[in-house]
Amino acid sequence: MTKTNYIDLTPFPALENFAASAYTFLPDCIDTEDSLLQCRLNGANLAALRLERIQLSFSPESQHAEFTSDFVTTQAKQLKALVEGCLNAQKMAMQEDPYRENVAPAPALKFLHIIFNPDIRYHSFEEEEREAQRWPWSYLEDAREMLKELGVQMSWNEPEVDREDWKDLVKTAKRERREREDPKGCGKIEGWFEFAEVRSSERRMLEDPNA
Repeated sequence: MTKTNYIDLTPFPALENFAASAYTFLPDCIDTEDSLLQCRLNGANLAALRLERIQLSFSPESQHAEFTSDFVTTQAKQLKALVEGCLNAQKMAMQEDPYRENVAPAPALKFLHIIFNPDIRYHSFEEEEREAQRWPWSYLEDAREMLKELGVQMSWNEPEVDREDWKDLVKTAKRERREREDPKGCGKIEGWFEFAEVRSSERRMLEDPNA
């Protein structure tokens, strides 16, 4: 096992909403059966009987920026395992609750909201790496489809860069990479970074107009 989660919500049957750092419940960035098992165990600890909504933030307190690599296929699988653990534990709790006649016949968990704000200025657009060209928020879409199969709706905060703008960034980075590698080219690769800097500034202004 890679991490033990000491937060246990099961003693709070009336709890309906809960928000925390995603890193409290998801193992370090590894994709193994052990990590998925740990996520299911952590999910079981989240299973307050009436817990309906969970919000998890991928904004780490220990560093200054989030990266696009902070949520990829590994995290999508881990979220699914976490929710599976919570749902299964809620089912068991309903069977054991002496007041279960007052509880809905299905697990209460219905909504998961993700906070994900990667700083695209640090994204590496490598032409030979297909994953590096993928819109980062598409991994959240993958996770949403996984959770839909479990009857849980997933949402997230508005992306800093939409899909079409991301495609433009990829095209710009490819072009400037070719120029850099061409001895006759200018050797500069600043266009996408400057675009990202503008987007980040716009977001900061929206968050704090007085900044």
